[in-house]
Amino acid sequence: VGIRTKLAHDVELLAQADVGREDAPDAAGRRADARTWAGTMATLRWAMTPHSALVARTEWYADADQVVASTGTTDPLRATGGSLGFDRRLGGMLVWRTEARALVNREPIFTDRRTASGLSRTNLVAATSLALSF
Repeated sequence: VGIRTKLAHDVELLAQADVGREDAPDAAGRRADARTWAGTMATLRWAMTPHSALVARTEWYADADQVVASTGTTDPLRATGGSLGFDRRLGGMLVWRTEARALVNREPIFTDRRTASGLSRTNLVAATSLALSF
């Protein structure tokens, strides 16, 4: 479920909530139990020019059963985070995005060679991508 609305002529808000449920069969193939996951996000986008925008996003995930996000540990993804980014439209169908993103999980699940356990609660990422829309 999501909404998109203009707060001003150059500012847009997008909010979304997702909940999923997946049946897990037992060894005989019968439905044994259901596994669930959920996530929310809100994005604020400021169009500085017709071709460039600043984007701020906050997000929350809960996947106790590791349905969507397998962590490689016994601890699930239960994280909050956010990102700041810059979008640049390159022609009519191509957008170049650059962003810095942080996620913080309740338990250490993210790989980190600097810790004794090899895991961290925090994940920091800088990324760039091209998106084609048609």
